[in-house]
Amino acid sequence: YKYAVEKMTDVVLAIMEKNRLQREHIKFLVPHQANKRILEAVAQRIGFSQDQVMVTIQEFGNTTDATIPLCLWRYEPQLKK
Repeated sequence: YKYAVEKMTDVVLAIMEKNRLQREHIKFLVPHQANKRILEAVAQRIGFSQDQVMVTIQEFGNTTDATIPLCLWRYEPQLKK
């Protein structure tokens, strides 16, 4: 658990740095849905509210490759064009 949280946090921060993005530039985080506790911990470490993290694990479980399409479908009403 701790390793997964640290690794996922590092990856998100590296992507943000590489693309010169600050938290305020990002409306949603769309993470792989393996474990809700990991998602919550990563969001907290990065400074995202729980509302900014697309979470579908409670509805669909660990969806592997379908994670991002399911999240975008589920959250579509909240997305801007």
